[in-house]
Amino acid sequence: MPAATPNRRAVLFGATAAALSPWSALHAAATPVGKTRSFAATNGAAPFVTEHLIPGDALDLSRVNRSAASARVIALTIDDGPDPNDPIILDILKQHGARATFFFIGQKIAEHAKAAAAVAASGHEVGSHSQTHPMMSDLSAEDQDRNLSTANHALSAIGVHPTWFRPPFGDFDATTLRLARAQGMQSVLWTIDSQDWKGTDADTIANRVVSRLAPGAVILMHSTKAASVRALPTILDAGRRRGFRFVTLTRWREAMAAAGPSR
Repeated sequence: MPAATPNRRAVLFGATAAALSPWSALHAAATPVGKTRSFAATNGAAPFVTEHLIPGDALDLSRVNRSAASARVIALTIDDGPDPNDPIILDILKQHGARATFFFIGQKIAEHAKAAAAVAASGHEVGSHSQTHPMMSDLSAEDQDRNLSTANHALSAIGVHPTWFRPPFGDFDATTLRLARAQGMQSVLWTIDSQDWKGTDADTIANRVVSRLAPGAVILMHSTKAASVRALPTILDAGRRRGFRFVTLTRWREAMAAAGPSR
C-alpha cells in the first residue's frame, strides 16, 4: 500500500481491489519509492489556492473576496460516470434547481451510452476524467497525451468537448497540466471530499459535506455510489438554506472572478 497516498487510493486499491471494476483494478500499481504526489492526492483535498485547486489557471484565488455575495456558490462535481445512477442524479438536481459538472471516464461511455447521452443533453457540464482512470503522473508524456486524447474522442461521440479535466485520484504533474491545456482543458481538483468512496452511508456522507460548505467550495462526489445519490438531496437542501447556489465549474470560476480582489 503506497505510503505517500494513505487515503483514497489506498482504500480503493487495498483489500477491496478485487471488488473493483476492471478499469480501476488495472491501475493498482504501487507508488514509486521517493515519488512526490500532488497535494490533493496526498492530503485528500486541495486548499482554496490556485496552485492546488486549479493549477495553472490565471485566476488568483488568494485575491478572491469570499465574503462577497457573488462568492456564495458551490461547485458540485460528480466523478466516475457515466453510470446508471446519472439519470437519478439529474432528476434530483432538477428538483433542487442545482447545476453540476460530471466527469466521465472515456472507456465507460460506450458501456453506459444511454446515461452518458442523458447527461450530455441535460445542460449540465461534462468534463474529462481520463480514458482509463490512471495515476497520471505514473505515465510517460506520450501515454498521458494518448489517455487524454482518447477520452476526448469518446466524449466527442456524445457531443461533448470538455474544457475541464479532473485528474484521477487528484494525481498530476507538470506534464499533465501542459497536455490537458494543449487539449483545451483546465485541470481542477476539489476542496471537499465526500469520502463516499469509503463505502460510508448516506448520512455520514451528507454530514461530512454539509459541515464543510463554504463560499467557493468544490465538492467531490461519485455517481457510482448509491449512498451518495441518497445523500445529495440533504446536501442541496442544507446548502440552499445557507444561501448557497450549486453551479457548474464554469459558473463557479466566473463567480470567483466576479468576487474581485480581497485586498
